[in-house]
Amino acid sequence: MWESGPHFKIPTFPNFQIQLDRLGTLDALCVYCRRQPVDLAWRPFCSERCKMADLGHWLTGAYSAPAEPVPEPPDDDDEHR
Repeated sequence: MWESGPHFKIPTFPNFQIQLDRLGTLDALCVYCRRQPVDLAWRPFCSERCKMADLGHWLTGAYSAPAEPVPEPPDDDDEHR
C-alpha cells in the first residue's frame, strides 16, 4: 500500500479508481458562473470576480441546504411550579 519516495511515503490504492469529468483540464468551466473556462490563476473560478462573488454567498449564508425546522424544546419552568 505504501511506496517510498525520496523523503516521504505516498499511499497507493491499486483497486481504487476515480472518474472526474473535465476536472483539472483546460476545458473545465468556472464553478460559479459556469460560462467561462477556468483560469489557472483563479482555479476553480474563471476570475477574481467569480471567486469573490462565491465567497460572498458563503459569508451571507446564501448557500444552504433545505431542512425541516427544529422544534422548540419544552419549557422546563412549567414543571417546577
